[in-house]
Amino acid sequence: ARSTQAFLNNAWVHNIALSVLIVVFCYFYNSLVLNPADLAENMKKMGGFVQGIRPGEQTAKYIQYVLERVTLGGALAVVAVAVLPSILLRPLNAPFYFGGTTLLIAVGVSLDTVGQIESYLVMHNYESFAKNMRIKGRWFNVK
Repeated sequence: ARSTQAFLNNAWVHNIALSVLIVVFCYFYNSLVLNPADLAENMKKMGGFVQGIRPGEQTAKYIQYVLERVTLGGALAVVAVAVLPSILLRPLNAPFYFGGTTLLIAVGVSLDTVGQIESYLVMHNYESFAKNMRIKGRWFNVK
């Protein structure tokens, strides 16, 4: 019974384990999706470069360095959103039915659904939407 109590949503062990897993899986996901050597090679083929860095292997090392730093920052932000609700509500003994992870998933799915609905409406009724159309993304808005 004691070991199961440690992994309840508001327990410290649960929050620490969740934080570690989030950071590990952020790095794991980035290692699967982004390959610095391929990015550097594609940049070289297209004539692109990073100012002050030689094309090729040095660019790949620089991209890897930047990726590690950005991944850590993003992972810590996700940890904050996922863990802070349970930490802040723990002293109050208040019920909180939606954890931070649930909120992240719900917001992401909602934004993607709205984007798909807008693209469907624009596709089938383009002329009336063309006048007031805004391209909306998760991180940007373009008029």
